[in-house]
Amino acid sequence: MVQAVVEEGNLGDVKMVLCEGALTINSQLIAAGVVDEINVTLSPLFAMGDSKRIASGVELDPPVELVLDRALRDDRSRFLHYLKE
Repeated sequence: MVQAVVEEGNLGDVKMVLCEGALTINSQLIAAGVVDEINVTLSPLFAMGDSKRIASGVELDPPVELVLDRALRDDRSRFLHYLKE
């Protein structure tokens, strides 16, 4: 699905797409080179289990650098917004 949207470029007047995806969709979007910002929420919690990254696949060479744009916090969490350099 991601590849079809990227190849077609048929988003009309849409300027931004917010994707709250998981490993598979994140990986496809990053590999397609269409991710230019990311929101990360940190909430301390010990849960254990098989840990995954936010994306997987072929290693990016060079890696995509991100810079912290802003950070917000509440009592237990940190909300971080990064932009692609």
